[in-house]
Amino acid sequence: MPPAAVIRTLPALVLWGLSFQAHALPGAQQDPRGADALAVWARTAATPLAPIDAHDDLKAPAELSRLTGLTRATRVLALGESVHGTHELTLQRARLTEQLIARERVSAVVMETGFAEARAIDAWIGHETDVAPDFESSLSYGFGKNRETVDALRWIREHNAGVSAARRVRFYGMDQPANGGGSLLPALEPVWSFLDDADPRAAADSRAILKPIAEQIASESYGIVGKYAALGAPRRDTLRAQLDSLVARLRANERTYVAHTSPDRYAWALRLAQVAAQTEANVRIGWNDASNPRDVGMADNVRWVVGREAARGLVVVWAHDLHVGRVPITGPMFASRGGAAAVASMGQLLARSLGSAYLPVGSAFRRRAADSTAVVDSTTVDATLSRVGKPRFLLDLARAPRVGPVARWLGEARLKRAEDGYVVTVPSRAFDAIVYVDSLGS
Repeated sequence: MPPAAVIRTLPALVLWGLSFQAHALPGAQQDPRGADALAVWARTAATPLAPIDAHDDLKAPAELSRLTGLTRATRVLALGESVHGTHELTLQRARLTEQLIARERVSAVVMETGFAEARAIDAWIGHETDVAPDFESSLSYGFGKNRETVDALRWIREHNAGVSAARRVRFYGMDQPANGGGSLLPALEPVWSFLDDADPRAAADSRAILKPIAEQIASESYGIVGKYAALGAPRRDTLRAQLDSLVARLRANERTYVAHTSPDRYAWALRLAQVAAQTEANVRIGWNDASNPRDVGMADNVRWVVGREAARGLVVVWAHDLHVGRVPITGPMFASRGGAAAVASMGQLLARSLGSAYLPVGSAFRRRAADSTAVVDSTTVDATLSRVGKPRFLLDLARAPRVGPVARWLGEARLKRAEDGYVVTVPSRAFDAIVYVDSLGS
C-alpha cells in the first residue's frame, strides 16, 4: 500500500482503536467458564515446543510448519515477544526462525531495529564482508548486548556460508534510526554518499542545508524532541521541506541516477531518504499521536522488504507483540503517557495491505524473575494459558472452535502482559497463534 493510501486508512483505524479502548473489558471479568473451556481445549490443541537450548533437530517436524495459516501464500510471518531481551523469548524466536531457514522457507529476517544501521549486519551475514559489525551500534535499544540475538545472527551467517548467493537469508531493520527516531543522520549520510556519485551538485546542496539542522537535533531516541522544539518554526519548516525535496529529487531522476550507479544502490538511497522523512514525521506528529507515525513507518519499511524479498521466500519479522498484533496498542501500561487512548499498530497496517498473507504470532508468559511477580488476575491471557500445564507450547488459534465459550473467550478484549505491565488485546483478532513460555529468567 503506498504511503498516501496508508494515511487515508488511519482515520478508520483510529476510530476503531478508540472504540476498542472504550469497550475494552465489558464482560471479560465475568466469564470464568470461558477461561475454563479455553484451558481445557488448549491442553489438547497445544503443540509442545522443542527444547530451546539446543539447535533444531532437522529430523524433527518444525513446529511453525504446523500452523494452519502458514502456507506458500504467506508473505510475512511476524514473531512477537511480550518482553524484549529475555533469554527464553529471544532464544525461542531464534529456534523457530532457524527451523524455517533450515528448510529453505525464509528469504529475509526483519527486526525491530534501525533500518539504516542494520545494513552493516546484512553485509556481514551475506558474506559481503568478513569484518563483523559493531553489534551495539548496529542494533537499537541495547539489542546488540543481548547474547541470544547476536548468536542468532551468527547462526544465520553460518547458514548462508553453506548455500548459494541466491538462497542466502538477508537481514533488515524496519525502525527509524537512533533507537526509534533520535537522529536523521544515519539515514541521510548514505544518501549523500550515493548522490556524491550520482549527482554531486545535489549532494552538496542537500548537505549544506540539511546537515546543520540534522546535527543540531541529533540525539538518542526521545532526546530529539526537545532539540526539535528548540529549532523554531522556520527551521522546522525548512527541515521538512528539504526532506520532501530530497525524496522528490531522487524519484524524478531515477533513470539518470540508476545509469550512474546501479538499480540496487538507487533503491537503497530512495528508501533511506524516506526513512529520514519518517523520522522527521515521528518528532513533528509525536509518538503518542493516535496515528502512531513510528508504526506507520515500520509497516511501510516491511512492505518495502516484502517487495524485494517475498518472491524468494518468507519474510520473518522480529518485533514486540504490541507492533505485530492486528489490534490497536492500548491498555493500562499506557494510561499515564498523555497521548491517545489507543494508537495504530504496525500489525493493523500490514494486515490491511497484506490480508491473510500476514501471519502474526504473539507470546505469553506466567512469571518473570525480574519482577518476581506471578500473574494474579485469573482472567488474563497469560494466567489462563498457564493452566494448560506445559512449560512451552505453540497454540494455533485458527484451530479453535468457531462458536461456543472458547470462541467467545478468544474474541473478547483481555489483559495481557507486556514488559512490566499490562495491555489490552483481543487474542483471536491480534494473533494467529501464541507461543507460551512459563517463566522468564530476566
